[in-house]
Amino acid sequence: MKTYLGNFDSWKDVVNQFTGSTYDDVRSKSELKNHPKPEKVYIAKYDIDGYEGSAVVIWRDQGKYYYLSGSHCSCYGLEEAGFDPEIYDSKELLLEFLSRIKYIYGLSDEEFKYVVNKISKDKATNSLT
Repeated sequence: MKTYLGNFDSWKDVVNQFTGSTYDDVRSKSELKNHPKPEKVYIAKYDIDGYEGSAVVIWRDQGKYYYLSGSHCSCYGLEEAGFDPEIYDSKELLLEFLSRIKYIYGLSDEEFKYVVNKISKDKATNSLT
């Protein structure tokens, strides 16, 4: 299964979609756009149907795990959701969160299981050193 699905085709595209032209904090937007691609992107999926869209992105960078989701029912897009991911200090905490929700809007059951499995098998350490 590909990492970037639907209307995402790269990490830069993820950042651009979530920060869009109406993003409030210009300095933060600039920093995000210049931030290098994370160490590992598990999935980035954005589906649009007319003016409605939903997205989920899960990644690891510098010993932390990130979960970002957003949706919209307007022509403005994901920038209304903003780039404000939930941060987990370990793979185990992210997996605990995913096991509690058991479903991510916009992912099929097969995609959800694939992502959980991919994260579970990741050999990354949680050390920041």
